[in-house]
Amino acid sequence: MSAGSFYEEEIRNLQRELVRARETIISLAPYEVQSLLHGFHQCATRGESRQWLNEIKTNVVNTSVPIDEDDFGRARAWCPLCRCGSSSPNEEGFALPVGMERHIAGFSRSFPRCPVMEAVFFVAHDYFNRKFSADEAVEREKEGAAIVRRRSVEPLYLVKLGAAPLLFEEGLYQPKLRSVEGLAWAAERLESLGFAATLVDRVRCSSLERHDLTVFADPRVDGEIIFRVYCRPFPKRGSATPAAQFEIKDQLKDGVAKRFAERVNKANTMLYRVSKGFIVPPSAAEAAKDGTPRYKESFAGSFDPQSKMAREFVWPKSAGAVESEVLAPSA
Repeated sequence: MSAGSFYEEEIRNLQRELVRARETIISLAPYEVQSLLHGFHQCATRGESRQWLNEIKTNVVNTSVPIDEDDFGRARAWCPLCRCGSSSPNEEGFALPVGMERHIAGFSRSFPRCPVMEAVFFVAHDYFNRKFSADEAVEREKEGAAIVRRRSVEPLYLVKLGAAPLLFEEGLYQPKLRSVEGLAWAAERLESLGFAATLVDRVRCSSLERHDLTVFADPRVDGEIIFRVYCRPFPKRGSATPAAQFEIKDQLKDGVAKRFAERVNKANTMLYRVSKGFIVPPSAAEAAKDGTPRYKESFAGSFDPQSKMAREFVWPKSAGAVESEVLAPSA
């Protein structure tokens, strides 16, 4: 047996042992929830796993036995699956129902998932991949072909520098998009901020050009306009990373131009420092143990060109003009 074949066999053995270990962990959960934990076998699609997870959370909360109340009067209980509780030394169990639901689903790194549910998720994920991967690949191929066809006939929107134009709903996670009237209103607002609207071969773009930066606007989402700020010089290849991205809500009626100018100039100041590589004299910083400079002033001060930190930087000759430039709406 060659070395490669030996290691491949070892990996397969370890994978089988890992699956058995996870199945063992699941089998240690209370008997009354065993069938529910294995309910992922009944999911006809990967999307149905969300309903399965909600059923588990509801069942665990309902079967939890309260042990105490916290300072806010909320009932607390140990997890009936792993029999664990909060990592805080001053609290026992988890708050019902939110704390327990977060423990079951996994809320964050500081609020990790129940170890029993962790094993269930690994087994379910492996099952879903084996059962649905082939069909999902075919579906993705069909969706990709449909998008290609739509891009050949439908209006497109250029909202990022150097990126491909997008369909109206493409790349957005907001459920509500603008109507035709809403797009017209957004176009008027952008025009008042000095943006130029272009239409070339079905590709619509709203941008504001300045000698040191370009701002792209994305008006597709109902209720807000998304702005992306890019600093010159632009990369010769590929898409650029925006110096900043921010939104201005439609409900803001007064001081829109001022708010826009402040956000753009703040992004330009921050990017200017990063892109030009300022030299920090020893008097402006104190050396850490590893030699890394540590600024004495807060980072917020770096946005003010008149601050002590800004004065101690070695500024290019044109920096003052760039910092003092204020965007104003076109007449």
